[in-house]
Amino acid sequence: MGTRSTISSLTYTHTIMSIAKTVELSAEGDTLEHATENLVRQASQTIDNIAEVYVHDYRARVENGQIQVYRVRGKVTFILEDKA
Repeated sequence: MGTRSTISSLTYTHTIMSIAKTVELSAEGDTLEHATENLVRQASQTIDNIAEVYVHDYRARVENGQIQVYRVRGKVTFILEDKA
């Protein structure tokens, strides 16, 4: 991810760097997969350029011996836009 320049038989690589930010969020769903999808869906309503999600905790609410809902907590990483 960079541009290459040649000056007098020497090659220089200019790296274009991105800056990312991470926020921690939580969401619920009928399955762990749905909870994770809901987390990303909710985040994408206000956050652009989402690059990845890291689920670091999950739980399930149980009633009468049965799982009622799954909850995930995760870190959503997104790339900040360069306004220059």
